[in-house]
Amino acid sequence: MARYFTQSKHLVAILFASLAVFAAMSSRADSAQAHGVRKHARQGIAASVAVGKSVRVSADPSKPATAAGHRVYLGATVGGSVYGESSNPPWNMKPLETFEAHSGHAVAILQVHQDWGSIYPEVLQRIRGRGAVPMLITEYDDLSGIVNGSQDGAIKTMNAALSAYGGPVLFRWNWEMNGDWYPWGGQSQAKQWVAAYRHLHDLLTAPNVSWIWNPNVYDPNSTPGPGVPANPTPWYPGDAYVDWMGADGYSYGTETFSRVFGATYDLFQELAPDKPMILPEWAASNRAGRKAAYISEAFAQVPTAYPAIKAMVYYNDILGSGKEWPLENLAEAESAYRAGSARAPFAAMPNTVGKLALP
Repeated sequence: MARYFTQSKHLVAILFASLAVFAAMSSRADSAQAHGVRKHARQGIAASVAVGKSVRVSADPSKPATAAGHRVYLGATVGGSVYGESSNPPWNMKPLETFEAHSGHAVAILQVHQDWGSIYPEVLQRIRGRGAVPMLITEYDDLSGIVNGSQDGAIKTMNAALSAYGGPVLFRWNWEMNGDWYPWGGQSQAKQWVAAYRHLHDLLTAPNVSWIWNPNVYDPNSTPGPGVPANPTPWYPGDAYVDWMGADGYSYGTETFSRVFGATYDLFQELAPDKPMILPEWAASNRAGRKAAYISEAFAQVPTAYPAIKAMVYYNDILGSGKEWPLENLAEAESAYRAGSARAPFAAMPNTVGKLALP
């Protein structure tokens, strides 16, 4: 929160605020939303990608945060096969160490998948031991099985495991439900999805868990249908059930950052203006030669045009042709990430007890 100690400082603050508003309006001029449609690999890595010659930079987890202003946690999903490894972090930390060296920034949030009903505190502890917060992803296909109570035992087992762990966890369940590419997705299941989410939330009460409501980005100018996500509003379970507003979005070619995330950001500000926002998946392809530019846009625009975004988790993995997201595919992309993440707003590191605090 800004503090004004003298009248002159107050006037300066007003001037800077005006400039920030102007910058935000300029950067959002093309805020029409891109679909960002793709299939998501749940656990494994789809295929390996050649790692090019990279400039290596040591990541410094002790970078100081700015004394005031916008701060953002930087996280990652790190695919082991990107680095020729057969397993992913946290089981194998080598890929994470390499990603941090290439990106020039320590990972504050690390995504990890755990099977439904089988959450292991020691796995989460491995992430915590690295100074990061786990973003735990799990799924259950049959929504009715949650609503009717048949999965209550599994939910309570997960709750006990999360409570035993005790550290902050970002919980990401049955994501991208406003698309039709998962068994739990699609407009016909919106009411059932909300009922299942609320039931899960009511039973999984570990106080260290922060809940991410996580649709895919949508395009208000597109008609929902096969492979085209809908406006996620019908899936919103209510403010009492959400800690973080999450949106997954990718650039497949010519899209700008504001085109991918702008419309969804505006919608989130209408739905829950007081909730922090996280990008659990963001990345860019170099199909149109814009990968480095897209990454630079993200780091430049988030602090000014998208102040509700408090966390960004880069998807450093490959899912197939046209979905080669890793930074290592392009030296310029690595450089853009290093330069952007070196800015003060992205230097904050997370707390390690209780719920994840805002940076």
